[in-house]
This record gives sequence, C-alpha cells and structure tokens, in this order.
Amino acid sequence: MSKLRCFYDRTFWLWIIIISGGFLAQTFRSADLPEHREHILDMIELGVTLILFFEILFRLLCKWRGFFRSKQNWADSIIVIVTLIMQLPAVHRSGRVYDWLTIFQIVRVYRVVWALPVTRHLLVRYDM
Repeated sequence: MSKLRCFYDRTFWLWIIIISGGFLAQTFRSADLPEHREHILDMIELGVTLILFFEILFRLLCKWRGFFRSKQNWADSIIVIVTLIMQLPAVHRSGRVYDWLTIFQIVRVYRVVWALPVTRHLLVRYDM
C-alpha cells in the first residue's frame, strides 16, 4: 500500500466530520432565514462541497486502479458532481431546481450512517 493511500485511510473520520458538519448547517435553513445567515449557510455548503470534491480527487489519486470498480466511489463522485453544479449561480438562484437538488446534499449522510458500526451492521443485516 502506498504512503498516500495510508495517509488517506487515516483521514477517514475527517470526511465523516465534514459531512456531518455540512448536514448540521443545513438543518438551520428555514423559509424566513435572514439574508446574512443564508449567506453564511451558503458559504458553509460551498466549503463542504469543495472539500469533498478534493477528497474525491485525493481518493482517485490513492486508489486509481480500482477506483471505478467501487459502487461507493461512483455514488460519492455523482453526489459531488451534482452538488458542485448546484453551487453555480444560475442553479443556486433557480429556486425550485435548487430546492429539489438539495436531496443530494442530504444523501451525503449515507457515509455517516455507513461509518458507524451499529448502523452499518443493521443495514447489512436487513438488506433486502
């Protein structure tokens, strides 16, 4: 195993914390949110999205040979691409389109659920 891959493997919980923080920030959104708070939440979401984009690139560098054989890598890549597109001003200000695409921000939480042994074992046990 390469040193780069070993380093990536040691950062596993960092990505989980970043995803959790981004999800927590999204829970503070509301219909009557003051503009300055909405701007802060938008910046947090942009930051989380960019960090996770670089995480995917880092993962690709570390695991390039088998990267596209993993369903998780495919899922995470699609989520990152869609959430990056969501950050484009035309999409971000589109209203309904952006609102519907926020499901991809929520779906990121699957990594948190999968990272916790208790929930992972429940999912594996009751997988249909």
